[in-house]
Amino acid sequence: MHRLCFRFSAAFVIIIPFIFIICPASAQEDSHIVTKLDSLYRSRNYGALEKYALRSLLSADSIDILDRAELHKYLGIVYIIQGREDDGKPEFKCWLRLDPYGFIDSFSFPPRIVQLFKEVKDEIRTSAGIFQQPVGQRWKPTISNVAKSILIPGWGQIDQGKTKKGIYILTAQTASISGWLICKHNFNIADRAYHTEINPEKFDDKYDRANNWNKAKWLFASVSIAVYILAQADFFMIPPYISLTDGNSNLFSAPNAYQFTQKDEIQKLMGISFKF
Repeated sequence: MHRLCFRFSAAFVIIIPFIFIICPASAQEDSHIVTKLDSLYRSRNYGALEKYALRSLLSADSIDILDRAELHKYLGIVYIIQGREDDGKPEFKCWLRLDPYGFIDSFSFPPRIVQLFKEVKDEIRTSAGIFQQPVGQRWKPTISNVAKSILIPGWGQIDQGKTKKGIYILTAQTASISGWLICKHNFNIADRAYHTEINPEKFDDKYDRANNWNKAKWLFASVSIAVYILAQADFFMIPPYISLTDGNSNLFSAPNAYQFTQKDEIQKLMGISFKF
């Protein structure tokens, strides 16, 4: 039993770092929308990509803000590839309106697309119009959020919207503390048996058993402390990107804003681009 517990605790030490490496901040994970857009682009199926993006934007209110940004990004790219640069630039503006930190990888997209994107970005930076204030900002913790994170590791991440990572951290913390309690209990039993042993033939065996439980106990304690420290570091140093608007807000309510996400406009554009 003590060997199994020791092996489990050793495996736990190896798994813990992957919680923080594999599970990024929410909103940084590739959603099914981003995966679909990338797949259609890589397969050069631009017509289907345009149709998918337009249809997805019809239900924009139920889509994550960064997914909406990706829809505008790929729609702009498709328009430029089709020679419709005047239609592509407004899409890039909508993209940067939703995600001011957006960028185009020059190794993945043609130079002309990268150039037009830079022109749009420069135009936005120098403009005194509606794109001065970004729609999103970095999440800032409140006293309540900080208290939750300090009290229960993982709770703070759930508050930030990093639900998956928060659940993993909470599970890891609970498992490591439970493992420590189990090992501590078994160590106390083994230690008492060792100190009360009078048979010379069993003395060494009792010592080894107590020693192994003691090692497992401290290993779980180390894991628990490491999870706690990493959870706090993740909470304070890797805040997610969030929207300043709620689901009912009109993200394009400013004067002269590009009203592309309005359903009537998209339906109109789809009527022109496709025959149903």
